[in-house]
Amino acid sequence: MAEQSIKNRLIVLVAEQLDVDEEEIGVDSSFFTDLGVDDDEDGLVDLWEAIGEEFQVNAPKNPETIRTIQQAVRYIEINQ
Repeated sequence: MAEQSIKNRLIVLVAEQLDVDEEEIGVDSSFFTDLGVDDDEDGLVDLWEAIGEEFQVNAPKNPETIRTIQQAVRYIEINQ
């Protein structure tokens, strides 16, 4: 799947999951500082469950290490 397609689908998914406007999400957006995901709570787990379902990938063992949209796109590309 092309990187642009993954990125666009991921932005839509993240916007829906986190109740954020798509326009506020860029490739360098941090899940934690920009989008408000708390890595100590279920929010990160729920987000990766949704990403896994959408892209048919397993959640990373340490999802808190994937900090940006771009890093998530790369993870999806490698693991699809």
